[in-house]
Amino acid sequence: TEFRSPYMDRGVFIKAVWDKILEIVCGQSCTFDAGTDISIDGDEVFLLLRLPSEKMDAIAHTAEMWKQLSLEAYAFKGRTCPVLARTLGQKLGFNPKPPAKAPAYMRFDHHRKDTFRRYRDQVINETEMSLEALLNDFSAEKVRKMAQCDTHAVTFAALVENLALAEGTPAEVRLRAIFDHACVMHEEKSFAAAQEVRGKSAEKAFEVRLKRWSTPTMDDFRTAELYDDFNDLDFLRVMSDRMSLHFDVDVMETLGIISAFFPLHRKATVDHLNMSWSNFSLCSILQWPGEMHTDDVRGYFGEEVAFFFTWMNFVIRSLIIPATVPVACTIAESVSSHDIFDTHIMFGLNLRSVLYGCVVAWLTCLSANFAQFSHTKDLIWGMKAVHPKGVRLPSFDPSRRGSWGVSSIRTLHWVVLLAFVVETIYTSWFFSSLSAKLHRAARNSDADKFYYQFGPFEVDGAHATIAAKYGITVNIKVMTFLWGVVSPAIASCENWSNDLRAKDAKVRKDFVLTSVIVYYPFFYLAFFQQVLEGGPSSNSMEQLSGNVSLWFVLHVVSVAVTLVAQLLMQRYSKWSEQQKCRQMNLDAVYAPYEEQAKMGRYAGDDDDYMELSISLGFIAMFSAIVPFACFVAFVSLLVEIRLLAWRMTHVLRRPVPKAQVGIGVWQAIIQCLFMVSGVTSVALFIFALEPLKSRLSAKDKILAFTISEHLCLAVLTMLYVMVPERSASDAEIMESHDQDQFIMRNVGQTKRSRVSVGTVNFMEHGDVNPGFPPPQPVHEPESRGSTSGTRARSLTKARVSR
Repeated sequence: TEFRSPYMDRGVFIKAVWDKILEIVCGQSCTFDAGTDISIDGDEVFLLLRLPSEKMDAIAHTAEMWKQLSLEAYAFKGRTCPVLARTLGQKLGFNPKPPAKAPAYMRFDHHRKDTFRRYRDQVINETEMSLEALLNDFSAEKVRKMAQCDTHAVTFAALVENLALAEGTPAEVRLRAIFDHACVMHEEKSFAAAQEVRGKSAEKAFEVRLKRWSTPTMDDFRTAELYDDFNDLDFLRVMSDRMSLHFDVDVMETLGIISAFFPLHRKATVDHLNMSWSNFSLCSILQWPGEMHTDDVRGYFGEEVAFFFTWMNFVIRSLIIPATVPVACTIAESVSSHDIFDTHIMFGLNLRSVLYGCVVAWLTCLSANFAQFSHTKDLIWGMKAVHPKGVRLPSFDPSRRGSWGVSSIRTLHWVVLLAFVVETIYTSWFFSSLSAKLHRAARNSDADKFYYQFGPFEVDGAHATIAAKYGITVNIKVMTFLWGVVSPAIASCENWSNDLRAKDAKVRKDFVLTSVIVYYPFFYLAFFQQVLEGGPSSNSMEQLSGNVSLWFVLHVVSVAVTLVAQLLMQRYSKWSEQQKCRQMNLDAVYAPYEEQAKMGRYAGDDDDYMELSISLGFIAMFSAIVPFACFVAFVSLLVEIRLLAWRMTHVLRRPVPKAQVGIGVWQAIIQCLFMVSGVTSVALFIFALEPLKSRLSAKDKILAFTISEHLCLAVLTMLYVMVPERSASDAEIMESHDQDQFIMRNVGQTKRSRVSVGTVNFMEHGDVNPGFPPPQPVHEPESRGSTSGTRARSLTKARVSR
C-alpha cells in the first residue's frame, strides 16, 4: 500500500511486493538465506527461506528471545536443577522414568553467553592448576575451598578424570587421598551427600562417591554453555517474529499476494510421531492417554497445538471412571435382573441421580486440577517467563484505547449477540410449538382441517408440517451465516491491541451462540416436549437418550469424513497438475515443499476446543438420562484424538508455532459450562425425572430447585477454590528459578560493593540487568564550605532521578 498507485497493474504490484519482501528478508533485519523455485506446471513461484545457524545468536539477542538454561550450566555453578513432583504412576512404579527437570528460562544475551564461556575456561584452567599443585604440595585448606565453592562440581569432575588417567600409577594413591578428603569436606556442607555414605566401609563409600561425581564429565564441562541448544522451534519462532515486524503474511494471503506461508514438515520427526502418536492402528487408539508424546508435540508444533492435545488427553483420562461405572452397573443388572439405576438411596433419590451428581462434581474437580496441571506445563515450557503477548494488530490505534467509542462498539457486539440468541430461541420455540400443535391435530384426526396463521398469511397443514420440520434447521443456518458476516465486521472496529485479545473476545461470543444452537433441541426434549405435545415423559427421555448417544457417534464420523474429503481434494489437485505436466511433456516429480503446499491450512484450535467443550457439556448435563454417555464419549474421544493427530501430520501443513499460556480463555469457559451443568442437573432431577417429578407440587418444585441449585453452585465453587492455581511444587520451582536467574545472570562478574540508602540498594558498577547502562560518576562544582556528606547526598539524588 505504500507504493501502489491506482493505475498500477496487479502483476506489476505483486512483482514490486516480491522485490520488497526479498529486500527485507535478505537485509540487515532478518539476514535469511533465500532461494526460489518454480512449480512443476510453472504457475507458482516458491520463496524458500532459511536462517543460518551462525546468525542465530545475533538475531535471538536482538529479538530478546527467552531460552532455557542448560543442565551443564546448573552443574557448573553447583546448582541443583528443579524437578517436578513425582506423578502417581511414578510413585506406584508404573512409570519408570524419573521426574522431569524444569530449568529456568532467561532472556538470551550473546554477551552473557561469551562471558560464561570465558568464566568456564578460567575456572577449568584454575582447577587443573590447583590439582597439579596439590599433587606436589598437599594443603587441606585449599582442598576445603575447592570442595565447598560454588564450582565444586568441576573440581570433582577433574579428580575423577585424573583418577581414570592415573590408574595403575603412583599418582593414583595421592589423587585418591585428595578425592576422599575433598568428598569429606563437601559432605560437611551437603546433608544428602553425607547420607549416601553413612555407615559404609571406605571402599563402598569410594564407589558411591565415584559414581556420584562421574556425570557430568570434564568433557561436558569443557563444552558447557549457559543456554540450551537452539532447536527447530526456536528457529521458526525467531524467523516468524522478525518477518512480522515488516509484513503480515495472513493479510497478504487474504489479498491473494501469496497463496500460502508455512514451515516445512520434517520427515524424520513426522516418522517418529507416526510410530505411536499419529498412528491410526488399534494399538495406538487403545494406548494410555498420558503425557508421553506431549513434549514431542510441543517441540514440533508449538504450545498452541500441544496444549490442545494435553487438554484432550486430560479429558479422556478424566472419563475413565465415569465410563466404567455405568458398564459395571449394567453387568450387575444383567446378572441380578434388577434395575440397578433405579435403586433407592435416600431422600427419594435413586442411584441414577447420585451417580449423575458425582459425575458433575468429578468433572469439576478435574477441571480445577487441569488449571494446576497447565501451570506446571507453563513452567516446563517457559510460558510463565515468556508470557506471550501475541502479535500486534495493524488496526490497533493506541490513542483510541479505553475511549467511549471503543467501549460502545464492544458493548454493541454483545447486544448484537444477545439479539441473535433471543431470535434463535424464539424461532426454535415457535417452530417447536407449531410441531406440537400438528402432533395434537394428528392424534385428534384433525390434520386435514388444520390451518395456522403466519401474520397476515394463512398456511394449511401440509405447508405447516414442512415449516415445522425444516424451520429450525434453516433458521440456524441463516443465523450462523449472518453471525459469520456481522461479528467479524464489528470485531474489526473494536481496536484490540493483539491477536490473542481479539481471539479471546471472539471465542467467548462464538461459544455463547454455538451452545444455544446446539443445546436447545436437547433442552426442549428434556423440559418442554411433554408440556407442549403431551404424551408420556418416557418417550421424551428415550428420544433424548438416543440423540445424545448419536451426537458423539456422528461427531467422530464427521471428523473422519472431513479428513477424507480434504485428503481426496489434495490427491485430486496433485493428479490434475500431473496430468497437465504430462500433456506439456514436463517432469511431474514434486519437491517436498510443493507437495506440502497442496495440504490444508491449519485454521487454529478454536473449532477443536469448541467441539470438545460441547461434548463435555453433553456429558455433564445429560449423563443422568444417558448413563452410557460417558462410555460412548470415552470411546469416541479415543478415536477422535488419533484422527486429529493424524490430521496434523498427514492432512494439514505444519503451522507456524505460536506461544500460549495454558488453554487460554477456554479454562474459564469450561468452568462456567460445568456451573451451568450443575444447575441443569438439579432441574432434571426435580422437573424431568422420577420420583421427584410426580411427588412434588409445582410450588414445592420451585422451592426445591431454588435451594438445590444454590447448594450445587456453592459446592462446585468450593471445589474450584479448594484446588490452588499452582501446587506447592510449582511454587518451590518458581522460587528456585528466581535464584537461578540471578546467579546465572551474574556469572563471571566481579563482586560489586553496595551502598545502602534507606531501603534502596544501588550497585557501584552497574545494575543486575546487563542492558541497563552503568551509572557514570556525577561531577558537580564543589562550593566553598561543602562537605563530603553533601556531595554523597547529591550523588544519591542523581542516581535516584536516573
